[in-house]
Amino acid sequence: MRIAVLLSVLCCGVLAAATTTKQPTFFGRRDYPSYAPSVAVADVNGDKIPDMIVVAGDSIQTWFGNGLGAFSAGPTTVTQQALYGVSQADLNGDGEIDLVVTTAGGFGVCFGNGDGTFQQPVFYGIGSGYGTTHAALGDFNGDGILDAVEGGDSGLWLFTGQGGAYSVPPRF
Repeated sequence: MRIAVLLSVLCCGVLAAATTTKQPTFFGRRDYPSYAPSVAVADVNGDKIPDMIVVAGDSIQTWFGNGLGAFSAGPTTVTQQALYGVSQADLNGDGEIDLVVTTAGGFGVCFGNGDGTFQQPVFYGIGSGYGTTHAALGDFNGDGILDAVEGGDSGLWLFTGQGGAYSVPPRF
């Protein structure tokens, strides 16, 4: 009987410990003057310190991290189209961070130059008027090449990676 009670108490303790969640704590705030509807984090200059990539209007602005939680303004890449969202990854395997930026009618791929600047986007369209907002990257078909999925108010569109290019998307 004592063993059964002891096991019961231990099990309840384990269950209670398993359901306890720790709340995140954030410390001081630092403000940076920038209109920033979409932000990504990546090391864009190869110094192994996270940097911020801000997409706003028709520009991509880089903020270089110093490794201590502060950032300084870096270069800005101006595009010819309004941008809404940003995702980051090394899309072409050159070791540099590249961007996928969303636009009103699709998304663009901006290859990174390794210094915080980006090449002009190569656009992939889904049609005008779809109100796209964000793209996410992942290997959705298991071929080892990143794919892009874009979401908006009219659905989701999956572009399968072709090792430097993306195929025509199926509509969900």
